Amino acid sequence: MYRCIRRDQPRLKPHELLSLIENYTAKYSSTLNEVMIRRIISMIYLSLFNYWAEKIYIRGRRGEDFCQDMFRYSQFHREMISHGLDHVMFILYVYRTASDHYILNPTYIELKDPNWKGIRISVEINFNVLLEILKLSRELLKALDEY
Repeated sequence: MYRCIRRDQPRLKPHELLSLIENYTAKYSSTLNEVMIRRIISMIYLSLFNYWAEKIYIRGRRGEDFCQDMFRYSQFHREMISHGLDHVMFILYVYRTASDHYILNPTYIELKDPNWKGIRISVEINFNVLLEILKLSRELLKALDEY
């Protein structure tokens, strides 16, 4: 049978990962192609999402599924928006969505998240966007550390 492991200390802190990405992009910016930029954007978003989910789980809030450790992106967005991070969340979500679900670049995407449902936006994934994502991720990480 399944056994759910309880956690009382965060182990999914993305601080070192973000530092590693920042150092790599500063040193090897000319080697980053579109595939790498897309994967980095996705990795940043998901590491921040997992950190948030782990923190609320440790505080006693439960999600869905067997171990109640599955949380929804829309819940993450809603909570961060309520803390004044709407611009940060919007940009991170838009580019994570474009990176993972759309193959053309540039492209137009339509958002499905209830917080921004139906918004259509033109998106281009490039190195400058990655730099903006890194900056915004630090802002979100600071808020999550205090969350």
